[in-house]
Amino acid sequence: PELDANVTVGPDGEILLPKIGRLAVRGWAPETVRDTIRARYARFLRSAAVDVAVLRRVGVFGEVRQPNLYFVDLTVSL
Repeated sequence: PELDANVTVGPDGEILLPKIGRLAVRGWAPETVRDTIRARYARFLRSAAVDVAVLRRVGVFGEVRQPNLYFVDLTVSL
């Protein structure tokens, strides 16, 4: 349970993972990120379940009920 985390790539292109620390992933393909995280967690777990989702940041502003920045899956049409 202490390794269960949802992380977001920061503006510096890095993620912060429990037990592993910072990992620079800017410019990496999602598959590379997934495989690297699995390899690093292999020290702690026999079979790490790692999912990587690429999200699009969408700003919704103006006369709407909840203006904000939202993260949506790339498959969602806008």
